[in-house]
Amino acid sequence: MKILYSTRARATLQHVQPGDKTWNAVRAEIASILRSRAMLKKTIAYSELSSLLRTAPVPYDSVEMATLLREVSTEENAAGRGMLSVIVVHKSGDQMPGPGFFTLAAELGRDVSDPLKCWIEEIYRVYASNGPSIRTPSVPKKARAKRPRARVPRRSTRSR
Repeated sequence: MKILYSTRARATLQHVQPGDKTWNAVRAEIASILRSRAMLKKTIAYSELSSLLRTAPVPYDSVEMATLLREVSTEENAAGRGMLSVIVVHKSGDQMPGPGFFTLAAELGRDVSDPLKCWIEEIYRVYASNGPSIRTPSVPKKARAKRPRARVPRRSTRSR
């Protein structure tokens, strides 16, 4: 593994090949972070994902990050859980995934003629496969036991 130092004094991961031990560890860490975020039904910015990585630093705007996200999405999709990288979005602007996501979506047979519709459908697919819906209560209302209220005697406010 070759780690280069940028002018910002932050180590950057370059020239690590897919299939390398470090590469696989970073990919597993990314998948874990994304699954955790999907369980919360939330998105994450590319830069935030990059800052959360502890195995090895990967710049959010690098080819390595794009390739890692592509691999994670391909694996998750093959397992029937949707394209997990759908929750990684731009921090500002359109706040949607980058063009690499839509390229992969088209390769996997998704209809990308309307990117917004494609993104919404995919994000719901990923959220559904990563835990129960937030809107669905864990215990149905009918199953909840009603506790009788304790009657507290009222005090008289009138003076005697």
